[in-house]
Amino acid sequence: MTHLKAVETTEELITKILSDRAAELKTLDELIATEKKSLSSSDRALEKATEVGDLQAFQKAKGTRRNILDALEMHESRLEALTTRPLISSEEYERLVSSIFAEIAQVDDQTKQELCKLSDAMNASALELQDAINRANHALQRLQHEIYKDSDKSRSNKTGEILPLEFETKAVRNYSTVNWGKCGVQAGAYLEYTGRKAAK
Repeated sequence: MTHLKAVETTEELITKILSDRAAELKTLDELIATEKKSLSSSDRALEKATEVGDLQAFQKAKGTRRNILDALEMHESRLEALTTRPLISSEEYERLVSSIFAEIAQVDDQTKQELCKLSDAMNASALELQDAINRANHALQRLQHEIYKDSDKSRSNKTGEILPLEFETKAVRNYSTVNWGKCGVQAGAYLEYTGRKAAK
C-alpha cells in the first residue's frame, strides 16, 4: 500500500473537525432546548408580574427574558454556522488540496516508472494506483463538500453546480499497449494515464 502522508493527514483532520463539530452541535442543541424552557418560564413570570402589577418583578422577568433571547440568538447563529459555512479557511482548504494533488501526482509518476520497468507487476501496480487515486479523490471530495461546504465557486459549471475535485484516469482496458512517451509495454490489464485535471 502506498503511503500517502498528505492524504492521511487530511483524513485525520476531516475526522477531527467533524467529530468536534458533532460534539459542539450536540452541546448547542442541549443549550437551545434549555434556553427555550427558560424562555417559557420567564414568559410565565412576566405574565404573572403584569397581572399583579409588580413593577420590580416585571423588570426582572423582562431582563431575564432578554438575556435568554440573546443566548438563543447566539446559539442558533453558531448552529447555523456549523452546518452551512466552511469549517476551515480558504487558505487552509487550498493548502490541503494542493498537498493532496502534489502527493498523488508524485505517486502517479513513480507508479508509471515502475510500470515501465516491471511489466510483470503492471496490473498490481495499476490497481494500487487506482486505489490511491480513489482514496485521494474521496478525501478531496469530502474536503470540498463536507469541510469547505462547496465554497470553491471557481469549480462551478454554467448552471452554477459545484463540480467535484478529482484526479482522473481512464477505465481499465484489457490486452492493450501502454504508451507513455518512450515507454511501451504490453499488459493483460492496465490503467491509461490521463493526468491530473479539474472537472470541467
